[in-house]
Amino acid sequence: MQVTSVINRKSLFYLALIVIAALIPQVVQSRYYMSVLNLAAVYLILAAGLNIYLGYTGMMGFTQVAFWGIGSYASALGMINLKMPFWTALPFAALFTGLIGFLLAIPSMRRLKRFYLSVTTIGFVEITRLILENWESLTKGADGLPGIPRPVLWGIRFNTPHKFYYISLFFVIILTALSYIIKNSRVGLAMQAIREDELAAEVIGVNTFRYKVLAFTLSAIYGGVAGSLYAHFVGYISPNVYVFQEAVTVLCMVLIGGSGYVGGPVIGALLLTIVPEWLRFMNEYKALVYGAAVVVMAVYMPKGILGATETLRARIRQRFFGEKNAPVYPGQ
Repeated sequence: MQVTSVINRKSLFYLALIVIAALIPQVVQSRYYMSVLNLAAVYLILAAGLNIYLGYTGMMGFTQVAFWGIGSYASALGMINLKMPFWTALPFAALFTGLIGFLLAIPSMRRLKRFYLSVTTIGFVEITRLILENWESLTKGADGLPGIPRPVLWGIRFNTPHKFYYISLFFVIILTALSYIIKNSRVGLAMQAIREDELAAEVIGVNTFRYKVLAFTLSAIYGGVAGSLYAHFVGYISPNVYVFQEAVTVLCMVLIGGSGYVGGPVIGALLLTIVPEWLRFMNEYKALVYGAAVVVMAVYMPKGILGATETLRARIRQRFFGEKNAPVYPGQ
């Protein structure tokens, strides 16, 4: 009965958040702030994808920014060159990026361990950027790709930040829900077993190679979706967007929000997208501030904001309500 009550409260909480999010365009009239929220949604999806790979399996990597770039160009070129509608171009970009991720994961997960795997992902980011910059006949090179069409659905053209926000919100909800389902499934439990102790996971029968490849591929698919949304929202893409610094930004979002928690990327992406807009005078020190934030989080809140909140809630229940095993917010 108590478990059912907790689940009902959670469902109402999530529903309330969705309703509030859906009402934002009715309250916020500024095109600028709505544009910031659309970009926050892109970063949220990127961070959610990295969280499956980093947070669930414990494997470090920086490839999200490369998948973001591949997804952006795949979707944009699909509409421009192949005349795909947006609702075909986005799945095409997601599947194409997922295929690239899968092909990269097969040799990487079989042969490389944590440190060398991280270095390989950094190399992949740079290789991707160079290909996008030098394949001028396809990508227009450093000049970028302009004139990317906006989505159209039932005659409605999503050509303003307020209208596009609903597309962004739709995919944020779908992919966040998918992250929750994955984490609480047998697949998610196997991934978390790898994170805690890969050798022990192998001993109990978990096919660690298969689940690491799956996690990497899923993170690539998330990157492809984020790339498609970004390309069709901004209307212009260039290789100089998809640089290593952006990979570090996405990593910070996961770590600050709470690695391994479904809500971690949500909090991290909102904080690191919206707060810098208030601190534009410190923009040249952005990397320094992010680095300092990660160091502080590692020392004082190693599980991120959500992890610290969970620990605090458990201590309050133990101290004031006498609950020795205070229930944890499931699915986090």
